[in-house]
Formats: sequence, C-alpha cells, structure tokens
Amino acid sequence: MLWGCVTDHGVGSLSFINGNITARKYEGILEENPWPVIAQHFPNNNRLFQDDNAPVHQADTVIQYKLKNEI
Repeated sequence: MLWGCVTDHGVGSLSFINGNITARKYEGILEENPWPVIAQHFPNNNRLFQDDNAPVHQADTVIQYKLKNEI
C-alpha cells in the first residue's frame, strides 16, 4: 500500500505501508509523514488537511488524534 501527500505546491512525501491499515498504524503514518511537507510548504500554518471516508480515517481514535495534533 502507498500513502501519499499532494499539495498545491506539488507532490509531497510518499510512504510504502506494509499490511493492512489499522487506526493505530494510520496514527503512526500521520505522526511521521505530513509534518516535513507542512514545514516546507506551509510555514505559516495556513493549511487544510483532507482525507477520504476510508473507515480508518473516521475511527474515533484517529479523529481524536487529529484534533489533539491540530491536523
């Protein structure tokens, strides 16, 4: 599986993911992957994070993680 990030400034990071995605694994992906792209392209914190309605993106723990970490 591949996780990717696209911005209006171009393509961000891509990460290969082994196995199925769980809520905990998705939180780990969010912990490591978007921040370098955000720091490079959005230094003023003017960003909008968007993901689709995949069940793991809507898990209660993931929603709480995104709120806590201002994603």
